[in-house]
Amino acid sequence: MKKRKGMFALLVVIIGIIGLFYYYSYSKPTPFPTEEALKKDINETFPGASVKTIQDIIHVDERHKVVPFISLNKDYGLSYWIWKKNKWRVAEVDNREEPMIWKIEDRKRPKYVYVWNIFHKNKVDSFTFYLLRQRDYITYDRQSLYIPPVQMTEKVLLNHKTYGVFSIPEDWATIKDYARPVQTDWLFVNGEDGDAFNFGWRPNAKPGVKEPIEFTNNGESFSNGDIILRFPERFEKGSRDLYE
Repeated sequence: MKKRKGMFALLVVIIGIIGLFYYYSYSKPTPFPTEEALKKDINETFPGASVKTIQDIIHVDERHKVVPFISLNKDYGLSYWIWKKNKWRVAEVDNREEPMIWKIEDRKRPKYVYVWNIFHKNKVDSFTFYLLRQRDYITYDRQSLYIPPVQMTEKVLLNHKTYGVFSIPEDWATIKDYARPVQTDWLFVNGEDGDAFNFGWRPNAKPGVKEPIEFTNNGESFSNGDIILRFPERFEKGSRDLYE
């Protein structure tokens, strides 16, 4: 009898733990904090941000938001917010100028989002974003494998704003889904997100502005480790790595 009671108690504990996990992981997010609360939280989390003005609150999805800001020193920064453990949490704060890729883990498949807040809004008219894979030809043990090139492009207007968010199109995501690492009985080409795919970007200047436009990614940043951010490769017009 004691053994049965012990097993029942253990089952209750396990069910409780599973219930708490689902509650903290999948509970419906509460309303997003006010601008004053956002400034306070960002500055307390990362005093170097010195947030003066919240520019916008950008909805990425139900559990992810981007909040661009301007600091007291007139730096243009970004804060990344995630609903986690039943609370809105700031996952990253930075004042890099260059666009970044935010990889958002999802139960179905990862989401990839370009995010930016730049100082050069008076010089840049738009960005061209890329999904790229270079062609390759591999031979091993008298067998060959040809990997064709891929280049997907999308032009995004800034519309006189310093900041923005661009989720990759569905056809880009589909290509990444179907182009997983190549594996045969004689060759395995490893890659975290597919077979050697890279994200890229190019700034397009406004009429009368001479290129190149100087950007820097040497700004300060804070991360709590719950976020995946990547640096897409910058390209110039006429680059040998582009099929244009």
